[in-house]
Amino acid sequence: MRIEIDLTEEDILAFQMWALRNMPEYQQRVRRGKAIVIVAAIVVFALIFLLSEATVLECALMALPLIVGIAVYLLSESFLRERIVRQLVKPTIRRIHSQGGTGRATLEFDREGISGVSQMGSGTVRWNALQRCVEVEQYIFLQLNNDTGFIVPREAFPAESDYERFKSELTEFSGHDIEPA
Repeated sequence: MRIEIDLTEEDILAFQMWALRNMPEYQQRVRRGKAIVIVAAIVVFALIFLLSEATVLECALMALPLIVGIAVYLLSESFLRERIVRQLVKPTIRRIHSQGGTGRATLEFDREGISGVSQMGSGTVRWNALQRCVEVEQYIFLQLNNDTGFIVPREAFPAESDYERFKSELTEFSGHDIEPA
């Protein structure tokens, strides 16, 4: 099956953000950060309680700004993290764009693998190099390693039946099921 795509910086950003969020090291850092905030709050509350002669209620009132701060942090943390991640991947996107990684490309999928032609050049990747296929919002990401792969925008298919046929052939050719995000 042959498809024509027009990759934008937004498409590359979507892939880079998805890839980063799915790296085990990144997930571990996020969990560690949340745990540190919660443990620090407990320690501060315990110190207030142990070092003052206040009642538990008075200590809770003294710690109220801390509790509100933690609640605000935990509620806004994913939004803030998303903004920071966007800033971190922008240099990568600029590099890919400057190397011709955006714009018109042709991808061909057959029993041997994926062949691609774009402004960056042309090449073929065998199916055994593919780690996973994931359907994310308006894309199918074909991940080769942590931060590289093929981006197949859903809009590359004029009809839903074409998209479904592509997914079926992709599964058959690659030997990978298409995972939901």
